[in-house]
This record gives sequence, C-alpha cells and structure tokens, in this order.
Amino acid sequence: PLVFLSLAAMALATCFFAARTVPIPPFAQKKRTSFWLVLKSKDVFIPTVCLFASNFAFSAGFTYVPLYAISQNINSYSIFFVTFTVAVVAVRMGVQSINMRWSSEKSALFASFLNIFSMAILAVSANTFIFALAGILIGLGFGIIFPSMAGYVVAHTQPANRGTALSILIASGDVGFALGASVLGGVADFFGYRVLFMVSTFVVLACTYYY
Repeated sequence: PLVFLSLAAMALATCFFAARTVPIPPFAQKKRTSFWLVLKSKDVFIPTVCLFASNFAFSAGFTYVPLYAISQNINSYSIFFVTFTVAVVAVRMGVQSINMRWSSEKSALFASFLNIFSMAILAVSANTFIFALAGILIGLGFGIIFPSMAGYVVAHTQPANRGTALSILIASGDVGFALGASVLGGVADFFGYRVLFMVSTFVVLACTYYY
C-alpha cells in the first residue's frame, strides 16, 4: 500500500506540474557565459564554498553520530535524527520570511554559525541532551542555508546563466556530503570521533570566514 500511495502521489505531482508548466524560450548562446567564468564569479563561488562546508558538517553528523554514540555506550542517539527532522521541516516553512527579513546573506551566515555550534558541542561532549541540541542546530542550519544560497545565486546571476550557477551550487553540496563521509572516516579511525567533529567545526568556520 505504501508503494502504491507513493507512486500515486508522484503521478499526481507530475500531472499537476505538466498542466501548469509554461515553456521557457531558450536564451541566445551569445548571452551565456562559459562554465568557468560563472564558477569564478564571486556571487557563485562564495555561496558554493559555503554550501560545501554546510553539507560537509551535515554529512559528519548523519554518518558518525550513531557510531560516536555507540562508542560512548549511548543508545538513544535516534533523538539526533528526530530533532533534526523536526527542525528542518519547521524552518523550511518559514525560510522565505527569514530571508525577506534578514536577506539571504545574513540568513546563510546565521545558518553557518548554527552548523559550527552543532559540530563544536559534539566535539566537546556526548549525551542524549547534546545529541538532541545538535540535531536541532544543524537541522535549522541545513534548513536555512540551501534556500538562502539558492535565492542569493538566482538574484545575483544573469538569467541566461542561472541554470549553470545553480548546478554548480547543488554540485558543491553533493561534493561536500561525499567528502565529509569519506575523509572524516579516516580522521575517526586514527584520532577518534571528537577530533572528527573538531575538524568539521574548523572546516565550516574557515569557509564561513571566507564567506
């Protein structure tokens, strides 16, 4: 039944968007900028670095919090994922209002500091309360940062180059997620989980300073 409902929802969504979608005329080739020039633009490259760091930290939390908890004989680590999910859903419902009030740049900066604090408290201590708080913080940060960065890139990029700019931004998040899970595994193996979260903290801090 669940599979059937999922397929039905996808079919309904597809029909809805197909009925309401308006074709967008292609831009003339001469109006487009090359991939590398779009990437080197500060209005694309800086948000790209910021989202990379955010997903690097997000990957660290999602991949290694359970292992970290088990190593500390804590079995209630699921609270991290519960609070993360609640925080993401809650903040995504109001992220447009947040960006209108603060601007995309300030919202993304705030989200980065939330991610930094989340990783920092995991590096310092491990208990059920810390896992719950870290889940809330990184959930709020994760929920805010991508819509803020995407809005910033769209607002500061020429229409003909927005597709390229957004693809770069999204790819940077994927790369950050992949590297966080893979590189930090070696850190945890040699130095432990606390150092892993310290490294995540400094990665986000450095990218936030650059931002």
